[in-house]
Parts: sequence; structure tokens; C-alpha cells
Amino acid sequence: KRPVAREGGRAPADNAFGVDFTKSQPPFGTWISPSMHSVVTDRDGSRHNVLIVPDDLCRVNEGLSSVRGAGLAQTLYTPDRPTRARLRMPLIDQGNGLEATTWAEAVELGSHVIKAVADRWGPHAVGMKFFDHGGGGGGFESNWAVGRFFFTGLGTHTASIHNRPAYNSEVHAAADAGVAALTHAYIDAELADTLLIVGANPYETQTN
Repeated sequence: KRPVAREGGRAPADNAFGVDFTKSQPPFGTWISPSMHSVVTDRDGSRHNVLIVPDDLCRVNEGLSSVRGAGLAQTLYTPDRPTRARLRMPLIDQGNGLEATTWAEAVELGSHVIKAVADRWGPHAVGMKFFDHGGGGGGFESNWAVGRFFFTGLGTHTASIHNRPAYNSEVHAAADAGVAALTHAYIDAELADTLLIVGANPYETQTN
């Protein structure tokens, strides 16, 4: 992140990468695509250039990036692009459309609705939608608090993830064969002597 008014330079000490741009770079050297760059406006009105680039030291992608990962800079808030349409506070429909409200009021309203539904039809009438991304249980860690509230506190069994109508797998046949999804960590792949990949090109289907 660098102020727009502050110019960088080609010498290593004058740019954020510490790279000597006075010399030609190797074919797979430091390179920045337009999608990795964005200009943002801070609360004080100052504008800054922002770059989100792959990490060469990352043990997983080793400096590579997917289309999604290489475009993260385009998702940053800026008042002169479509990303200016951000949900900055809770909205409640008061009958004349959505109106801004406080977090305290939104949480209180939500809790009253959940309790009213559970009291009338039972806890299983309350459902939740969440995700479980993350090999090695990472997604479950991200959902620990909300899962604890709904499963233990409220006691509902009604939950679904992603694009599914229930908390189930998208690859039932693989699970039946003993190869369930999201059961490994990166360290497993690093320690494996052989990886058998069927139906996918890992170089082309990589994610962030």
C-alpha cells in the first residue's frame, strides 16, 4: 500500500518488491497483472495504490496464483468502482424498504425471531447456512462459534453447506470408496511418495 502521490523507483530500495528493475527480469520473475492492482480511498480521503500479489515464499502455491487469487485487489472497496456498493451496517425492512440500523437492534431482532420460531415449531424449524471449506478441519474451526450456538445451544439438526440442501457431501461415491473429501492437510501431500489424481489437472484447477 503506497500513497498515490508517492512515486516509486526502479532501484531495489525504491520499490515495494526490493527488486532491481533497472535490469531485465527473468521470464518467471516479478510480474504484476492489472488485476493485482487497485487504488483505494482511506477514511481521511487519501488515495493509495494497493497490490495483492502471490507469495513466493508460500509452501503451497510457491508464487503461483489462480484467476480468483490474482484478482483479489479488484474486490477492495473504492468509491469510483462497483465495489463501492458494500453492506456497511445491518439493514431492516421497516415496510418501506431496507433501512440502516444498529448491530444491537439487528442482533436483538434476530434473537427474538429465532426464539419465536423455536418456541412455536421446535428447534429443528430453525435452519442455518454455512460453509466447511478447509482441509484438515480448517472450515470447521471457522464455523466453531456459530455451530456451537445452533447445534448445542439451540439444538437444531437443520443445517446445510454451500449449494446443498443438507450437511452432506458432493462426492458420495468417493466417500463410499473410502476416500472422503476434505480429510487431508497440506503436510500429507508434502509427505506422500505418490499422488494419484483422477479427472483433474492440479495445475489448471488450483485455487488461492
